Amino acid sequence: MKKLLFIACLFPLILLAQQPEHGLYGALQQQLQKPAVRLNQLTTSTNELNNGAFNVSILKDLPQMNNSLASCKLAYRSKSIIGTHLYFEQYVNDLKVCNSYIGVNLNQQGYIMSIFNHLTDVSNWHQIPIPARTDAVPLLLPVNGLPELIYEKQDNHYKSYLDKHGLLILKTDQRLYFASDDTLVNGKVFRPDPITPSSLTYGQGGILHHNDSDYAAINNKRVDVTFPATLLNDTFYLENKYARVVDLFAPYYGRATSATPSFNFTRKANEFKEVMALYHISNLQTYLESIGLDNLVPYAIKVDAHGSFADLSAFNFTPDTFLTFGLGGIPDAEDADVIIHEYTHAISHTIAPSGVVSIQRRALEEANCDVMAAIYSRIYAPHNWRFIFNWDGPNPVVAGQFPFWSGRNANSSKKYSDTTNNFYTDSEIWSSCILDIAEELDRETLLKLLIASMHAYTPNTTMAQAAQLFMEADSVLFNKFNYWKIGKFFVNRELGKFNTGMVNEPLQGRFSLTNTAGFAVGESALTIESENKEPMLCTIYDITGKIMYQQSATSSMTIHPDGFKHGVYVIELQQHNSTQTVKVVRF
Repeated sequence: MKKLLFIACLFPLILLAQQPEHGLYGALQQQLQKPAVRLNQLTTSTNELNNGAFNVSILKDLPQMNNSLASCKLAYRSKSIIGTHLYFEQYVNDLKVCNSYIGVNLNQQGYIMSIFNHLTDVSNWHQIPIPARTDAVPLLLPVNGLPELIYEKQDNHYKSYLDKHGLLILKTDQRLYFASDDTLVNGKVFRPDPITPSSLTYGQGGILHHNDSDYAAINNKRVDVTFPATLLNDTFYLENKYARVVDLFAPYYGRATSATPSFNFTRKANEFKEVMALYHISNLQTYLESIGLDNLVPYAIKVDAHGSFADLSAFNFTPDTFLTFGLGGIPDAEDADVIIHEYTHAISHTIAPSGVVSIQRRALEEANCDVMAAIYSRIYAPHNWRFIFNWDGPNPVVAGQFPFWSGRNANSSKKYSDTTNNFYTDSEIWSSCILDIAEELDRETLLKLLIASMHAYTPNTTMAQAAQLFMEADSVLFNKFNYWKIGKFFVNRELGKFNTGMVNEPLQGRFSLTNTAGFAVGESALTIESENKEPMLCTIYDITGKIMYQQSATSSMTIHPDGFKHGVYVIELQQHNSTQTVKVVRF
């Protein structure tokens, strides 16, 4: 977000830094920040659904659960297009262990794909303290291997951790920042903002903020749209099954209504921001549903399009769920990037409600929201599509106007080794990597892979683990069709070791094959080279042994995928008295 929002995004970290003198601070931080351990199976017993339900009793076989007082309770279950995702929380003597959980991801047949283990070793926990407070939720915190009683208290947007005397250990901001029947109505919006559809940057073409004023150059950038709204007692309201415009916080301007099915406002009007918010949320959800991504936010989220005088927007999920957009600088709801970014927080919270705890998990959260904003914006304005918040963000300080923030770059070259434990800047590693992949895959495929993998996130998911989940989603949804396309991007960003070729059998040093992945998907030619630069004969057979292709070459050749149907082929390479074979795939 902008400068003020940047500070707000870091607010949880600032709060953390205020309490290091408390003796329990270090133990709590360790429990919150350590990553989960990925497992591929739980025990040697059957890892599948038992009569349609996961057999939770096998969790007792894990070494961390070696205590008769220990149990795991299902906190939530979610379903995605690739399977079912279960999140269990650990208890000892019916007291919840702080940030101690295990996430189990099952495919559509009920078999385990992955497990993320963040359980605490409670095998030596025999003396369990008895809670003495009733005004907060008791938690067991591991301290030097033994349980210490602390308390968790929710106060509007903030979660506080208290010791047994009620003294504050840690306080965090839980908000996730940027950093009747429906009937169709019409209105005008920026799509996605007033400058990028014309390939402009801020200030070009006479398009400036001008203190949120109306003038012809900017109002001419509005486009006509239709969207669902609600008709009640002869009055149209800006609400539908996806979102509901409200007026929760100052400044209180009321909310737009109309006696006709038209919400046509100029840029200066506060109602214009309300139309922007409702339209873009509805438009995104309509698209996601059209590609089979249903129930991502299965309720009409409250939206206050003028919820603050500050340059600050946020998704709030406790004690109520709503979006707020600030009016400081350039009003946030004038830029669809901001709207989609914030709404994606709501999507993430719906499909993985276990929360966001560690710094890397928060970086993933911000990055995925940036990715969704960039992909949405690209539909309407490919200009600068990898720079997030083109209208709201990267604008210069102008005399007499608000100082604006610098936007966010999802076209960074940073790698995993460049992390700095600052979720705001580290997020660019993941967002840039996923948008690299977006250059290769179509929009529908990319979003299916991203959303499916997000279902399996835990509070401590790392970027490397997220890369694995993304690749596994491709295995389940597309039978690894895109595996070799996308693996190279994760490898380049140091997010894991994935195969980037499709050769099933290695050659013995005399020949080399390159671009087997491009050949497999029919995009580009396979290259074969003789390592000793001597003549060779290449013969390609189909699976029945029929010769499909034959060519001689002095030292190298290229083989185009055209003419090869889907299937497995055997390439035979002959040189003098030496013959080698290798299998390749054509999808």
